[in-house]
Amino acid sequence: MSRRLSGQHLLCALSSLYWILACANSDTFENPGLNGTLPDVNSLFARKLELYRASLPEQLQQRVTATTLAQQLAPTLRFIYMDAWLRVLEYGFIVPELGMLFDGEAAQLFGNITYIDERGAELSFETSLHLLLATLNSFDPTRFTTLLTAYPVCRRAVTALLLERYLRTGGFTATEGLLVVNISKRLFQMHKRAAVTKRIVEFMHVSKSGGTSFCQLGRMNGCKSESFGLRENCMITYFRDAPRWTVPGALGKLSEERGDPWYNFYSNELVMHDHNRSWTGVHPCREFLNVVIFREPELRIVSHLQNILKEYVNHYNTSFWDAFDPTSPEQWRTLAVPVLDNYVIRSLLGGTAYNMPFGSVNATHLLAAKIITLQFEVLLSLTPQTSELTRDIFGMGLGWHFDLRHLHARSTRNRTVHSFAPAVMELVHAGRQLDQELYEFALVLQLLDALAFGVAHDVAGVGVGGTVAVVTPATQLEVAPGGSLETRRELSAQARPGGGKRRRAVCGYVGIKRKLGVKPPPPPPAAPALEMVLGVAGTGLQIEGLGATTIAGGRWFNGVFYRNASAAEELALAAARVAAQAAAQAVAAVEATAALVAAASGAQQVDESRQV
Repeated sequence: MSRRLSGQHLLCALSSLYWILACANSDTFENPGLNGTLPDVNSLFARKLELYRASLPEQLQQRVTATTLAQQLAPTLRFIYMDAWLRVLEYGFIVPELGMLFDGEAAQLFGNITYIDERGAELSFETSLHLLLATLNSFDPTRFTTLLTAYPVCRRAVTALLLERYLRTGGFTATEGLLVVNISKRLFQMHKRAAVTKRIVEFMHVSKSGGTSFCQLGRMNGCKSESFGLRENCMITYFRDAPRWTVPGALGKLSEERGDPWYNFYSNELVMHDHNRSWTGVHPCREFLNVVIFREPELRIVSHLQNILKEYVNHYNTSFWDAFDPTSPEQWRTLAVPVLDNYVIRSLLGGTAYNMPFGSVNATHLLAAKIITLQFEVLLSLTPQTSELTRDIFGMGLGWHFDLRHLHARSTRNRTVHSFAPAVMELVHAGRQLDQELYEFALVLQLLDALAFGVAHDVAGVGVGGTVAVVTPATQLEVAPGGSLETRRELSAQARPGGGKRRRAVCGYVGIKRKLGVKPPPPPPAAPALEMVLGVAGTGLQIEGLGATTIAGGRWFNGVFYRNASAAEELALAAARVAAQAAAQAVAAVEATAALVAAASGAQQVDESRQV
């Protein structure tokens, strides 16, 4: 199995650790507290965890208590900060025109996390935090490269490591808390600086998952799209991304993403882009700021089926009932294969996976969907308990002042069927099992984003937290798509604290004007290298059993492949030193023996001469 990591990047990051420890007064380590006091990071973590528990499905809430939370989250957190990267390499999830999904800076970070994980007994957590912060500070988010698609993954991997520590120990020390604040602040800065290099918000609209509300929020936040109308729903006509819920035939080739320059908001209600017609290469477009909203799968499917019936009845009138029996699971399975067989995973994996036969979605597809979900810059679940998380994620993630607390655009009205037969519900339940696992995974990602953005906003005091003015609760505010003129004026007024000068809506980060011709600041100077990570060159030792080259960040030594090249080099150097000492001792022994033999021979010659 290949391991993708730049050994040189790892050495530089470890060198940066030495530089940080040597420069205690550097601005790398800041105290964000007011008047010299640190806001309680531990309390914020505890509050977000309670919100996470409240957002879980009812059956899962019963299993996940305060005492079992750490045990419940541990496998998912480790997957995020360790196993996801390895699975990408193992399964070859690559983008043909871009290469490996998590290359460059992401590989550097994952390599250093691997180093921390393997040396946990030797490194203090404070030292590990310094290393993570040094690694993040070496990244340059202003470069428009493939690296930008990796920042959401990096953010969640680091925060997962922090959360695991919090759950295992019960909280951070004061010094650790300061480092957690600075790390969260850096993660937000990386996200924002990368976001402003993108000019369009692309919303992956999973049908019946709050897409209409999100479209109208885009309008309220000053975004521009082809249409915010009921039928168009922020989709670009040319892209032909309208949903195809009941058409099992092959999809036409997706158009290239070429929006008109004055559009900065785009909704895709079809599938993710798979230009190479393979789900292993599906990825969010790096040119866009990508957003996705998840909804509890069974509720989403029921709403989806109700909407399908409504659309068919509107089209065929009552004659539709002569051909279709909504109580028949067999007819539903024939009519709506994608909807009733892990629809969200199919949508995330592109057109090829979307049109697979019923029952084809498996655990490998779930893994791929998790990897894709990790790459969305902004992610949220559609549950009533996410109002505070909405402020963190939309305000800090998109730079929007309005979020899902302020608007609920519509639900499916004029339902032709309000409930389904038990046999149909059994089909619904069976067809959402893997989607359910993906949904629960997305809830953890939502928690991690809320932690990183929440610490950055509430403790470090950076970013946009959404309007704090009193607004009509989302559960009471039902407006038509686009919102009434009075509603939009009311919300716009609420976004202007103190009745000051009207703020021009710019669609958050993607609408921020950039200065042309300004070069990004240079990266921080390279730190002096540590002796322990100099590698094997120039040591003067005879190195044996070490692979000639670094392979995806790892290296062979004595028939064993080490994921971290530095670990292999250290073992090789240690073995070489032992061998050198043994050789020196052998030489010394030979020389001593030779000296003894020479001395004995000389003594014998003297005796012989005396006898003569």
